[in-house]
Amino acid sequence: MLAQRPSILLLLAVLAAWVGPSAAQNVLGIDFGSEWIKLAVVQRSAGVQIVFNEASKRKSPNAIAFENDHTRQFGDTAMVKAHKAVSHTRELLGKGIKADLAAYGPGYFPYEIVEDEERGAIKIREGDRHLSPEVAVAMILTYAKSLAQAQTKEKVADCVITVPSFFRQFERQALLDAAQIAGLNVLSVMNDHTAVALKYGIDHNVAALTEPQNVLFYDMGSTATRASLVQFSSIPDKEAFQKNKTLGQLKVLSVAWDETLGGHAFTEVVADNLRKKSKQDPSKDPRAMAKLVQAAEKAKREADKAARKAAAKGPQAGVPKKKMFVDANSPYLENKKPWDP
Repeated sequence: MLAQRPSILLLLAVLAAWVGPSAAQNVLGIDFGSEWIKLAVVQRSAGVQIVFNEASKRKSPNAIAFENDHTRQFGDTAMVKAHKAVSHTRELLGKGIKADLAAYGPGYFPYEIVEDEERGAIKIREGDRHLSPEVAVAMILTYAKSLAQAQTKEKVADCVITVPSFFRQFERQALLDAAQIAGLNVLSVMNDHTAVALKYGIDHNVAALTEPQNVLFYDMGSTATRASLVQFSSIPDKEAFQKNKTLGQLKVLSVAWDETLGGHAFTEVVADNLRKKSKQDPSKDPRAMAKLVQAAEKAKREADKAARKAAAKGPQAGVPKKKMFVDANSPYLENKKPWDP
């Protein structure tokens, strides 16, 4: 059975409720994605809530921008000028100067990444500012905490954070360091595929299964693609007073991923075509390349809308444009990025 990734927001609330009894205060659930950040909070006095941003949206861009007076802008406001925003900081956590950041494609990081000799790591240079990835992420986590506190009108200090399954120990520790800087106590760092499987098990009452069931979860995000094979089954509840009562359990059988193949990669294909048609090569200027990628993202979305409208007119109406897009992305079938030499 193949299952799409369910909404992570309700899942985070379930996770927060699961660890809630061990927490002294409210618990914030954080889906810390590469492009977006989504929040849910378990408030002891009001139960589970989805946390909305200032624009009443359920998700906020995972980005921060700095004004000339050093004030900080977050979320949608930060992305008004995306080429000046400090974004995609998750991919920098726990990375050294030798990390293959070029694999994400040109224009992915709209700022300069330099070596931090003192720490033996990397840091972000944006204008006259130098930030470690942990500090940048801490600023975004502080923003997330402020949204939760503004909505609940109560202090929020405990949190649960989901991370990609390919996050290694260095990345996880860097995230914990960022949370500590933000004044958050991390109760649990959970692999997102495990969290999604837990949500699926709750929704589908796997405790009633008479035989094991294998489910494949597939998720292509903005940056990475992941697949996990999970087995669900039921076991006797030995502590229950009622006879023949069962509990559901899950076992992750296998996990696979590509850290650099996501929706953004298809945007890079469009950007690469635009770059080749440009009179001046912007690839050596991070901000200029970021502007190009921003234009490519807009073009991709508009082309998708046009293709959907064309396809609605008949089964063959949208085929030519679809074929052009498939042909442009054919290198992915050979596991090679179009911008590779």
